[in-house]
Amino acid sequence: MLIDRNDAVINLCEIKFYNDQFILTKAYAEKLRQKRSIFKAISKTKKQIFITLISTFGIVENKHTSSLIDNTINLDALFQKLP
Repeated sequence: MLIDRNDAVINLCEIKFYNDQFILTKAYAEKLRQKRSIFKAISKTKKQIFITLISTFGIVENKHTSSLIDNTINLDALFQKLP
């Protein structure tokens, strides 16, 4: 999913369903880098690309997430009750 924002940013969203926190492996991190690179090349965008992970229970922080994943959203954030 892409979110093309008015502030010169595009969120490239990766959506995962797991029964636990998602673990970003070295191989999957490389796939995400390739997706971002291909999107930039094809779209020729000058906007900044943020990778956003939407998952059931969030993500396990590791050396692959810190330099690649800009935002994470879990189901609690998507379906929280408003006051």
